[in-house]
Amino acid sequence: MTMEVEHARIREALLHAAETASLDHETLFLIESELIEDHLEGSLTPAESELFLANFLVTEERREHLNELRMLKRFSSDAFEFDTSAFDEPVQDTEKPGSRTIT
Repeated sequence: MTMEVEHARIREALLHAAETASLDHETLFLIESELIEDHLEGSLTPAESELFLANFLVTEERREHLNELRMLKRFSSDAFEFDTSAFDEPVQDTEKPGSRTIT
């Protein structure tokens, strides 16, 4: 089975609330994160979105994961939307290196 097929199978299992306990934690976390990101970006189909809300978000851990990724996405989008006009203004360097007198 190719990785893409396995990935799709796990994703479907998560959406349909099927058993995923046999998967290693890292793989499961990665695919859950991708699924949550797809939800946040609005790229799930209407049927997938319905399954996501009804079956995937049934645990507190997954709801917390959703909220963490939502906050990360907001933070990262806000972090790159800063005012760059300050870079256009000349810097007033009134104190030259070595010009201070130590008393």
